[in-house]
Amino acid sequence: MTEHRLTADSIDAIDSYWATSFGCPSEALRPPRALVLPHGPGERFNGLYAMAFGGSPIVSVPQGAFDALRSSLASWTAQTIRDPAGATESVGALAGLAIGPAWVGYADDATLRSPPLDVRARLLSPEDAAAVDTLRESCAPLEWEHGGSALGHDITTGSFANGTLAALAGYETWGGRIAHIAVIAHPAHRSQGHARAAVALVARLALSRGLVLQYRTLEANTPSRRIADSLGFVHYATSLAIRLL
Repeated sequence: MTEHRLTADSIDAIDSYWATSFGCPSEALRPPRALVLPHGPGERFNGLYAMAFGGSPIVSVPQGAFDALRSSLASWTAQTIRDPAGATESVGALAGLAIGPAWVGYADDATLRSPPLDVRARLLSPEDAAAVDTLRESCAPLEWEHGGSALGHDITTGSFANGTLAALAGYETWGGRIAHIAVIAHPAHRSQGHARAAVALVARLALSRGLVLQYRTLEANTPSRRIADSLGFVHYATSLAIRLL
């Protein structure tokens, strides 16, 4: 299978978004050694967030913890953010829950593999509220926090199995150019193509609006990564977040 590449315009949009998010020039996204920065004024996450875009990581830290953590984080490498236990240990007593490592990929017109529309998938509407509630009740709270966050965003799609909402997907627009996609599937209907069908439909709709598609999932979540691979998402970065106490 031929691997297509993101367009230069998409790469510029992705790099511009993350440079703005981290508060650095786009040229600094791939530093020769770890770049540790304080959170920007609009960032409310009480934790550190690290991303490696093919080089050493950039690490964003809450203003109040910046001085205490800067020196230990400066020794991080791309491998560190694939080792949550080691990364947490280096943060010390301030470290809480580690989230990751996560696979971050993108797709655009040049890479998206657009399969024939699955007849099980369609746009969701307010009339589907009861079906959504049933799906929510079937999922673990943390699963819903991650995947169910798609609900209520710009567009939400669902795939149905005999009238049951088997999966939903949606996206939130980041920085005016990035469609951040989230997806969740009913535990009883996984590995049946429903999540892929919902993502494929929402991806097509987001792409029609001129957005670059973003898909983020834990590296350990093989089924979710398989969806991204099958639809043509290209791995772009690896991330790790650690909540602070």
